[in-house]
Amino acid sequence: TTHLIVVSGFHVGVVFALSTAACGFYYRRRRRLLIQSPLQSIAPIRGVLNATVYCYALNWPLTAVRALTMLGVYATG
Repeated sequence: TTHLIVVSGFHVGVVFALSTAACGFYYRRRRRLLIQSPLQSIAPIRGVLNATVYCYALNWPLTAVRALTMLGVYATG
């Protein structure tokens, strides 16, 4: 059970992927929002913000910070 509770970069990646997918789904359902702002720039930013909140809630463990840094690089690329 300890292994299941330990926060790793995988968990931060899952939060990023789920929030990016949810944001993409929401924007595709709202045509007016999709016209006003491109989905390719909004969804990854929202994913990084949600992953940041997740890391903050966990008190910034080193593995989560490392994963968040790489997600930020991925999202800006």
